[in-house]
Amino acid sequence: MTDHTSPPNSPEGALAKRYIPYDRSFTETFDVLVGREQKQQLFTVHHAVITERSDFFRKARAPEWNSDKSLPVELYDADPETFDMYLYCVYHNKVPKFLQYVYYEKDEEDDAGDENDENEGGAEGDEGDANDNNDEKDENDEKEENHEKNDNDDNDENYARSRAGRTDLCYEICVNLYILADSLLDFATTKLVTKAFLKIAEYEKLPESDIINRAYLHTMADFGLRNALVEVYALRAVGLPGAALPNDFLRAIVERQIALRYGDEEYAE
Repeated sequence: MTDHTSPPNSPEGALAKRYIPYDRSFTETFDVLVGREQKQQLFTVHHAVITERSDFFRKARAPEWNSDKSLPVELYDADPETFDMYLYCVYHNKVPKFLQYVYYEKDEEDDAGDENDENEGGAEGDEGDANDNNDEKDENDEKEENHEKNDNDDNDENYARSRAGRTDLCYEICVNLYILADSLLDFATTKLVTKAFLKIAEYEKLPESDIINRAYLHTMADFGLRNALVEVYALRAVGLPGAALPNDFLRAIVERQIALRYGDEEYAE
């Protein structure tokens, strides 16, 4: 059995190269300088990993474009935090976990709450049967129960607001990630982000006008994230945000809804 860990100059290593073509080296790294001034941050990435995903980095590291490979690749217009999440997508081939599970937490809490309510209801029913002759209620207990109910209502309202804010943040992160990956010509990552965006929109409120406008301003027509935005609004058939929206977006929604209703092959999948 061939030992693939043998040194490349050994007979075993030469045999492995002969039968297993492999032209990557995970020991080669280079630096990427991201951001401007005080927010600027230096990242070290693996050449084999990043150039496999990004046509931009592959060209930036090519000899005809970069004669001195000791110099960092500069991304002054990128945000370091977004680039950090982009690297997570590249190295793990998935979006960060908080974008994957944004819609699960409340559902699990609701299921647990329903189960507790059923148990409490059964216990109250048994107690009521045992005390049929006692019709008087304790006034202090009733006030306490009403107070707890109001607290629960307030908590639900606060959670709804915080969940909506968290959803807006996740949409913003998805758009920023998509724009960065698109600018780096990394279409595998744009597909990952688009899939996550659609999953969030399936369970949560739809994105607001600022997200739509930013996506249309910085992405290519009839592709990826733009199509995802059109799809979720056309399928949900909900009211559009009140602020001004791109004409291309509005026209695409009308065309998609016509396709969904009449099966127009020009627009239907």
